[in-house]
Amino acid sequence: MNSFSSKALLAFLILQGSLAAQGAPTTLHSIVQKEGFVPNQDVAIQIAEAVLAPIYGAESIAEQKPYKVDLTNNVWTVSGTLPHNMRGGVFLIQLSKKDARIIRITHGQ
Repeated sequence: MNSFSSKALLAFLILQGSLAAQGAPTTLHSIVQKEGFVPNQDVAIQIAEAVLAPIYGAESIAEQKPYKVDLTNNVWTVSGTLPHNMRGGVFLIQLSKKDARIIRITHGQ
């Protein structure tokens, strides 16, 4: 790469970084939920099932009912219960109450 194209690439990257640092335009409207986008355990369970079904299979997730659901520091933790006749582990998913962001997904062995 010649000196000019290196400088042009560097200038482009600096410009891109500068634009990204400014964030989205303030004219865009976005809804903010007072209680967050995951306001209760029912919504946390619905999101958990929707996210986990493609990963582990809907039947496998349903077999782990009743779910354990806990809210600590605005993070919902939803985990399965191991049926008495099964060996292995259960799923665990953590979701942000505020924005429904997936924080963690794991499955015990």
